[in-house]
Amino acid sequence: PVEQAPKWVAADGGRLLLLNTALSDAEPIVVKLPCNRPHGSAWSDSGDRLWLTCEDRLGVVELRDPGLRREMTHLSSGKRGAHVAAWDSVHRQLVVAHTEAGGVAFMDPAAAESSFLELAPGAEAIHLLPGLKEAWITLGPSGRVAVVDLLERNLITTLEPGCGFPID
Repeated sequence: PVEQAPKWVAADGGRLLLLNTALSDAEPIVVKLPCNRPHGSAWSDSGDRLWLTCEDRLGVVELRDPGLRREMTHLSSGKRGAHVAAWDSVHRQLVVAHTEAGGVAFMDPAAAESSFLELAPGAEAIHLLPGLKEAWITLGPSGRVAVVDLLERNLITTLEPGCGFPID
């Protein structure tokens, strides 16, 4: 059983380990992050951007050229508990589920702008459907799944899958 209110344990300094699996002799790269609880990640189409959610900050960390220069920028969603992220290449936006704030942020990394759609506590996982017209976001504790329009950034419907705690 999953605890209803799991306790978070903060550790000093989050780190990211980048491995180049295409090159068997490539050295791993360790990147020190400006947050203690990195959790989810999403890559840009070209691979020159990597976004990492930071559960202890209001938003995500963007790494430009992650394997080379590793320039970092914090992109704020204005909401706590950034948990997982997905890159919507059609609408050029980062979709970020926030467990603590109970919803999903739509972030435009180029403009450093963000909007938030409140759903329910425990927004857990994101799946972008083929064609990138909608996303499904699991709402763990409620046992529901939100179906969200990626262009209009609104709630289409809520599904009741019949399980107690949908995670992924």
